[in-house]
Amino acid sequence: MTRIFSLTCLYILFLLSSCSIINWEVEPDNLKITYQDEELGEIFHDHILRFIDEAEKRDMTFRSGKVNIKWGPELADHVNATTFSNGIIKVNPSSVKINHDHLSLQLISHELYHLLCQPPSAYDHRSRHLISGTPYVSSLMVASSKKGEFPTIDNVEMWEYYFDELFLHHGDYSFVYDYESNSK
Repeated sequence: MTRIFSLTCLYILFLLSSCSIINWEVEPDNLKITYQDEELGEIFHDHILRFIDEAEKRDMTFRSGKVNIKWGPELADHVNATTFSNGIIKVNPSSVKINHDHLSLQLISHELYHLLCQPPSAYDHRSRHLISGTPYVSSLMVASSKKGEFPTIDNVEMWEYYFDELFLHHGDYSFVYDYESNSK
């Protein structure tokens, strides 16, 4: 019994000490990004740089320092992408989102937020609300969306809103309603 207790204590100490080696506060500019192939880089690289820039502007740090973007041909048709805790994001090659710049930005921002900003056990998808007077959903973190439910890249004000909601307000819907009343 004493031996089992001692081994358990040693194991717990090992786990605690190994946690101190892992940097849970990675500065966005230290993020290492790899792509399975050139096509994935062409689709997502500028959007990932934007995600990093938006995080830096809001003083965010990440819980991981590596991202590996891969194709996920095995993903079900209704799944655009998925995130794994080991730093891999798999993208469905048949996703319609990869053919539209604004949807590619939404898709990769959504997956990067899961991977880099949320605890692994607390992945959340936010409720599907539309911003009053617009066809746009209220968060990049909705579980599913259609082509017309996000603005084009050139709608700077809306994308600033999305990154504020993502990094600063974490699904606080009073922020959505404040945005709606201020934008009228």
